[in-house]
Amino acid sequence: MVYQAKQGSNQWFIQQQQTWQQIHPQVIIRSNHADSLRSAALNGQGLVLFPDWLIGEDLKAGRLTELFAQQPCSISKQPLYIAAIYPQTQAMPLKVRTVLDFFLTQFGQLEGACYWKYPTA
Repeated sequence: MVYQAKQGSNQWFIQQQQTWQQIHPQVIIRSNHADSLRSAALNGQGLVLFPDWLIGEDLKAGRLTELFAQQPCSISKQPLYIAAIYPQTQAMPLKVRTVLDFFLTQFGQLEGACYWKYPTA
């Protein structure tokens, strides 16, 4: 199952010996609605390649199973990031600080760290 973004379908890559190789899964469902694809995966209708933050709780709870755990998989050959963008002010608003602290608690600062793989406090 493949996510269909505005610019086209996501490509799938797997890293083998420091080189990214494109893989071509048999597409049975193509959608621009990630929750629909996630639901289909939860119902056993196929594989998805989604970010940890989207399916991490399902992996942690055992509702989904990680394949290729020892080989990085991605929709891009380049690293993908989530960034917080906010206006620079003399004092950071409390709401902004609260959201940033929440993200740090959930996702940490380590590159490549998967919050769902580690026990929560």
